[in-house]
Amino acid sequence: PLIMIYTSGTTGQPKGTLVTHGGVLGTCVDNGYTQYGPAYRVLHLTASTFDPSLLDLYSALLAGATLVMGSHAHNMDTELLAALLRDERVDAGILITAVFHLLMAEDPGAIADMSALYVGGEAMQSWAARAAFDVLGPGKLYNLYGPTEAAVCTTFHRVDERPEGDRMPLGVPAHGRELF
Repeated sequence: PLIMIYTSGTTGQPKGTLVTHGGVLGTCVDNGYTQYGPAYRVLHLTASTFDPSLLDLYSALLAGATLVMGSHAHNMDTELLAALLRDERVDAGILITAVFHLLMAEDPGAIADMSALYVGGEAMQSWAARAAFDVLGPGKLYNLYGPTEAAVCTTFHRVDERPEGDRMPLGVPAHGRELF
């Protein structure tokens, strides 16, 4: 069985990609980075057909966690996003890189109560990772990487130390993934 998800890829235009149920499960269950449980409040900010939604939507539902529903407006307005994170006591979630960068530039304290923040979609800037690390501490920020065709996440890097330099590592293969 296949699922259609969308990515803009390098074109900037939505592109449909078929992924297998097994690929989706590999992204959402026993992946080496998410550890949601029933007590978690997980941010769901992207459209359910957009590739990052696989992680927040299905990982949370399969673990019995509560989804905190955001909207397109939260992606466009960091004040709204910060208020949502604080008011709804969000524990975890994924932000696309551009939104993460904006939030770290304008209100890094908005993520203070999160136990896991996943970032993916573009290269994570080390200045933003440092801002997040200074608020979250070690082991709570993750840099995710992977093409949509591989069901979104193939590698992850857990930020255990304050980042130095200009580049963020892509990390290690997620459980069940192989790099060639």
